[in-house]
Amino acid sequence: MKSPRADRDESRMETVIQEFQTLIERSYSPVCFEVKPGDDPVGTYLIVTVAIDDPDEVVDVYAEKLLTLQVEEGLSLYIVPVRSVSEAQSG
Repeated sequence: MKSPRADRDESRMETVIQEFQTLIERSYSPVCFEVKPGDDPVGTYLIVTVAIDDPDEVVDVYAEKLLTLQVEEGLSLYIVPVRSVSEAQSG
């Protein structure tokens, strides 16, 4: 059974992930998201697949907000933008 704190932390993580997805979708479409656990470093990973030449451009959309949440709230969320397969093949 989860503790109330674990439930709050999980709920907060879900809310934050949704906020980042909305933020990124406003700037990039089409975009695909995958959420999975990771271990280097340990945390939750939001994989963002975008159809642009340089997926690092996506970082500009969320970097400041993510850093603030990581530092101030200790949130172990990491966002990894990747280039879509179709974009990589055409590039």
